Amino acid sequence: MKIGKRLANFLDVLGLRKRLDRLENNLNRFLCDNCLGVDLRGVDWEQYERDAAALKQNFAPAEAEKLERILTRMEKVALYEGVYRKNEIYSFAELKKFAKMNSIPRRVKPVENYYRFDRYKLPRPAFEPSIFYDKYELARLKTADRARKSGAAIFDAGALIGDSALILREFFPDNPLYAFEPEKTSYDDIFKTIQLNDLKNVLPVNLGLADRQGEMAFNFAGGGGSYKNRHVR
Repeated sequence: MKIGKRLANFLDVLGLRKRLDRLENNLNRFLCDNCLGVDLRGVDWEQYERDAAALKQNFAPAEAEKLERILTRMEKVALYEGVYRKNEIYSFAELKKFAKMNSIPRRVKPVENYYRFDRYKLPRPAFEPSIFYDKYELARLKTADRARKSGAAIFDAGALIGDSALILREFFPDNPLYAFEPEKTSYDDIFKTIQLNDLKNVLPVNLGLADRQGEMAFNFAGGGGSYKNRHVR
């Protein structure tokens, strides 16, 4: 859920992160159940409504209205897929943005031993549109100036081949950047991305980033991966 990433620290301070996570989990369950044709009667709708109402009380009116639009949109996608047309879920400006964002793969060009999009170079065509178009909306991050001035270390948790590092380096040109990537092939490609783009002070780490030491089984597929289970040995 995008709002969860952007407002994570703010929500933690207010003690609302668990409530937001529960909202997202409920909506994810709606999505999975609806796609698989599973009975939705087990979903705690009343708890969902209570969580949504409590969450909105902690936002200014304009932000609460945005949150309401996000939740309503997610409900439409989750519960009524195929009923609503795209222009009934997304605004015209959003649809234009999606079109531009989705055009990125078509604009990637192979050049000798690497691939290029705009001024960015990667050893394989892993130009994720949501990264290279929105750039994680870092331009809206209010603490960015403070992080730049303090020289704080930036952690890229799940760096893949260093594609995110290209964007992070734009916004934090001098901060040390640690690129954590557990999958060895992708980890090795980070060094190629660093060389292709002449990146400075980017430090690849062939580990996953977690809150404890141990080992975990992962599934890797193409451009990303996910853990098989939450058990850490």
